[in-house]
Amino acid sequence: MNMKTCEVCGTHFTDRPGKRKQTCSRRCGAFLWRGIKPVTKCCPTCKTEFTVGRKAEKQVYCCKKCARHAYGSAKRGKFERFPVTCRVCAKIFHVVKSELPFRKTCSRKCAGTARLVPLAPRSCLWCATLFSPRRENNHCCSMKCARRHWGSKVRAANAAAGRENPRTSKQRLLERAKKKCQICGWGKVPEVLERHHCDRNHRNNSDNNLLLLCPTCHSVDHYNARDGQYAVTKRNRER
Repeated sequence: MNMKTCEVCGTHFTDRPGKRKQTCSRRCGAFLWRGIKPVTKCCPTCKTEFTVGRKAEKQVYCCKKCARHAYGSAKRGKFERFPVTCRVCAKIFHVVKSELPFRKTCSRKCAGTARLVPLAPRSCLWCATLFSPRRENNHCCSMKCARRHWGSKVRAANAAAGRENPRTSKQRLLERAKKKCQICGWGKVPEVLERHHCDRNHRNNSDNNLLLLCPTCHSVDHYNARDGQYAVTKRNRER
C-alpha cells in the first residue's frame, strides 16, 4: 500500500500500487473534477471541521442533525410559553400563546378522560333550553337550533349591509312582471324565469336594476354585451 496526500483537503490516505488515485474520497474527487476549491468551516453545534464547495458557501452546519438541533434551541428560546392548569389532573404545564384558547389538558390520556367528564349545563342560544354539551364549543342544543341561530345572524348581517335575499326579490319580480319575460313575453314555466341585473352588479337588487327574463333572452343579452359566461377570456378564445 502506498501513502498518498489528497490534492483537495490535504489528508493522508493509502492506495494500492499502480493506482492513480489523487483524492481521498468521492467528494474530494468531485471537487477536483469540477475545479472547485473547498472551504473549511467549523460547525457551531458540534465544533467539528468540514469542507464545503463553492455552491455551498452559505452552509453553516455540518449535517442536518446539527441544523435541526440549533433551529430547535432557537425556536424554544424565541416563543414564550405560558402556564396552564390541566382540567383533569390539575397539573401545571406550559404551552405556546397560539395554543392557549384550545389546549386544556396536559397529555392525550387526560384528553381522553376529559371527553368522558360532563361539562356544566348551559342554555341554548336559540331556544334557551338547558342542555349538557359534549364539547366546549357547543352553544346550541341541536343542529336545527344551530342552523336557525347562525342563519339569523347571516340575515341580520345582510340586512345591515343592504343585501336582499334572492328568493324574496324574485317573488317580487314575478308579481310585478305577471310571471312573464319582460322582453319576449314567454311565461309557460314561471319557475324557469331568471333575474337579470342591468348594471351587472349582483349586490344591487333594487327594482330599477332587476328584470325578469327567460333563459334565452338572458343569454342573448349577455352574449351581445360579451360579459358573464360570454366574456372575452382566454378559455372562450380557445373555444
